Formats: sequence, structure tokens, C-alpha cells
Amino acid sequence: MVVKKIFLAALLAGIFVGAAPTFSIRSPSISVSTKTVTSPGAGIVNISAIPSDAWISVDGGSASFAGWAGPLSPGQHSISAWAKDHYSSQFLLVVEENTSYTVSLELEPHTGFLALEIQPPDAEVFVDGQKIQGSLVEIPVGRRTIRIKKFGYDEHQLSLTVRWQRISVLNIGLKPSVFEVKAWSLRPEIFNPSNKGSYGRTVLSFSVTTPGKGLLEISDSSGIKRFERELPVFTTWSQRFVWQGRDDREAALPDGEYLFKISLWPLPESGAGAEKAPAAGGDSPAVDDVPSADDEPDNGATVSFTTRVRIDSSRIIAPSGAQAARPGLLYFPDPKIARLLPGSAEILGTYPRGASLALGFKLGPSTMMALEGSFDVAPAGGLGLSFLQGFAAGGKFDLGVLGRFAWNSDLSPSYPGAASEAEISLPLAASFGGLRFGAAPGLVYDFNTRDIEGRAGLGLWYENQSILTGISAQSDFGGAAPVSASNPLRLALEARVLLDSTPLTFMLRISGDLSPALSSPTASLGFGVVW
Repeated sequence: MVVKKIFLAALLAGIFVGAAPTFSIRSPSISVSTKTVTSPGAGIVNISAIPSDAWISVDGGSASFAGWAGPLSPGQHSISAWAKDHYSSQFLLVVEENTSYTVSLELEPHTGFLALEIQPPDAEVFVDGQKIQGSLVEIPVGRRTIRIKKFGYDEHQLSLTVRWQRISVLNIGLKPSVFEVKAWSLRPEIFNPSNKGSYGRTVLSFSVTTPGKGLLEISDSSGIKRFERELPVFTTWSQRFVWQGRDDREAALPDGEYLFKISLWPLPESGAGAEKAPAAGGDSPAVDDVPSADDEPDNGATVSFTTRVRIDSSRIIAPSGAQAARPGLLYFPDPKIARLLPGSAEILGTYPRGASLALGFKLGPSTMMALEGSFDVAPAGGLGLSFLQGFAAGGKFDLGVLGRFAWNSDLSPSYPGAASEAEISLPLAASFGGLRFGAAPGLVYDFNTRDIEGRAGLGLWYENQSILTGISAQSDFGGAAPVSASNPLRLALEARVLLDSTPLTFMLRISGDLSPALSSPTASLGFGVVW
């Protein structure tokens, strides 16, 4: 009887056109790894199996459930393993004393066959989440969840028990779907088209159940239509349209609020009507009875919904960092808090040695927190934390207050001038187009010397929405003369680039001390992300 069943399965495999056993089935395997241990007169053996509930017997002794472990005398031993719905396995293991053996074996599962008779024939079939292809598929025995889907048809799901060396015939005809619009959204609702990549656009996304078409109309606050676009024919469930804030002539539109109206309808051949769009995500979803295109079916209805989006050129995202726990440049904290940027992260590798991770978070409209951690191969490292409160000083000027705490190992400072200290400063910056200049007078307390000294930081840089490059300097004013061996002038030249169409940044920095000769040079390279 078993031979007949196997023959029938093989015969059907030849009859069904395009039959392909595409389901992933584990192959039987045995692996043995060894290591030297102290176990005179015996070897130490640990055996595990897949499936985990397999029974294991050594030399015909009592079977152990879910693994076997213990000492074995030197020589040849017979290992047997078996499990429900799997082929048994038996092999020989040669054991030597003072050796530990880790044995991993995988049993081959029993299988049956699934014969597929699906309408439409190009529907996708998934068994336990794995896509299968072909008219006859070999599948491990057991209870299986089968899901069948095709765009334009209702999904069908069922459970089926696959039996050993048996063929289960699955004859399913999918029902055509009714045209529906689901899970639509427009994100973000406020954007700046001059930003790069995903920050310079808004994305309309929704899902449909059957083939259809659509029309997108965008009007300004006065009701003038500025953009109209017919959406491509829907050939799958998920749909999206990207708008970059331009009109029909590809001209940039000014700041303001714009009304989106999206009309969607099924194709005539789908033979399905329309259902009302869900209310979540828009202002006034509704169903219009008037057709809006020649190819709309007579018995269908157009699904329409509206929502609003705002263009705001003040929401700028640009390359940024928080190295040394200072938002801005290495030695100068920029008091200007970006309106859009809520945070940044940057990983930096430094030559001759060391690495750091810097994080920046926007806590409110004018408050930033910066956190930096560093590690060196010594091992040694550091940690920094700061809070920056910005104020609009009027016009081209920005003023801020920075409070900063840092701890750094004396063995290996993470950057020139890194120390264990507490700092408070008043950064002031002025803008001249994309060029910015700033100074930050303040006080610093050294935890090692317990001295309080004056400190001044300077920054000169150029920035736009693609690049930030500049130079910063720092000097302390106390007992030692400036630009001396005991009180050098810290300098850093750095550049950050926001990579096109992504929120990723590339960063390069060169830093060192002037005392008055150049000393302690370092070079750093890193990548980051802004969001």
C-alpha cells in the first residue's frame, strides 16, 4: 500500500504541469565538534537534536527525551534518534578520553503532498507564511495554515492537515473583491520642499482591493487649482504618490496651506462597485455619485476624500552633530535651535585611536540636550552631557545658555582638550546668509585641579541644507599664558554632508593644539543620521 501511495505521488508529480517542491524542508544532518578537556578514562558527550522533542539512545540503552549528556568510555558507540513524524537516524561515534564531543543532529521530517487547483491560476499560495509554487508541492506533515491571495480577489485562508505519503488536493476559487479604499494617509502634514530627500516631500499612501484609477487635485487656500495628476492604474494593494510642493509646470509653490482632493474608482472590468472610504486620516471623506472618468463603470461610485497639507520653508533640516556634548561645532555650541530637527546621532572613529558616539535631542522649541560617549583601546574613555537653551536675539542674531558636564580619562582623552569639567557659557552667533560667526564666553571648573577659569570659544562656519563646514577654537584663561604648552589653543576643522535622498550624514574632522607649535593632531571620520 505504501509503495502504491509513493508511486501515485510520483505519477501526479509528472502529470501536473510546472510541479515544483518549493517548500523549504530540512535535510538530515549530523555535526560533531570536539575540544580537549580533563576526563581520564572517558569522553564527555552532549547530544542535541532537531526537533527538540526527539528521543535519543546510546548503545541501545534507555532513551533520553530532548537531548542526552554524559560520559562515555573510549571506543565506538551507537547513537540512535527518533521523533514523531520524522525518519529515525542511527550513526556511530568514536569516543576518546580527555575529549568533549558536541553532537548536533537534525532528523528528516515525514512529508506529504499538496496538489493545487486554484482559480485564478496565478494566485499566490502561502503555507505557514512561506510562498509555494507549482501544482504539486511536498510539505512536512502536520497542521498547516494555508493562505491564498490575488489582487482584485478576496483572500482565502484555511487550515489543513498534511499526512505522510498522502496527497491533499486543494481546490479553491477566489471571489472577486468589492472596490474599497483603506488605510489612507498623507505624511508629513507640514514639510519644506527645499529640504533634501524624505524631508522635502509629502507622501500620499493608501490601499485598494481591486484594479482602479484615480485623480489627484491640489488647490491653494484661495481655491485656485495648482496641481492635477491622474494616478496610474492600480495593479496591487498598496499605492503611494509623492508630492514635492510643485505645481503642474514644476514651479515651486509658496508657503501656505493646500487642499488635497483624491478621487478613486474601480475599472469597469473589475465588475465591482465602490464603498465609502474610511474617515481616519482625512477631513471630509465622501462618496460621489458622478463619474469622473470615461473608464469608470456605470454601476460604480467614485470614492473621494480631502485633506490638507502645509508648506513651511522655515522647517529646515541640515547636517548637525553634538560631538564633545556641544550641539554645533566641536569647540563652539551653536545657539540656534532648528525648528524641524528633533535629534541627531553620529558615530566617529578617531586616529590614532578611539571612537565616540554623540546624540542630540530637541526637548522643546528652543532647548537641546546633547550626550556624548567615547571609548579607547587603552581601555579608557569619556562621557559628556549638556543642555542648551536658545533665545532669538532678533534679526540675524541667536543667543543661548549652555550648561555642560564632562568626564574624560586622563590616559586617553577622546579629543584635544577633553577633560573632567563643568562648563557654563553664553554662545552668541550671527548669520550673514549661509555664513555664520559666533563667540561663547564662559567659565569652566576643572574637577582634577579644582580651579575655575575663564573660557572662550569661537566658531566660523558655512551651512545650508546639504553641508556644514567650518572651524572652531577654544582657549582657557587662568594662571597659564594662552597658546602655551600648559594652555594650548584648541582648533578643529570639520565638515558634514547630508547625503542625497537620505537622512544620513558623512563627517570629517581634523583637530589639534597650538602651543605655539601644532601638537596632538587627530583625524576623525564618521557617519550619522538626523531626524
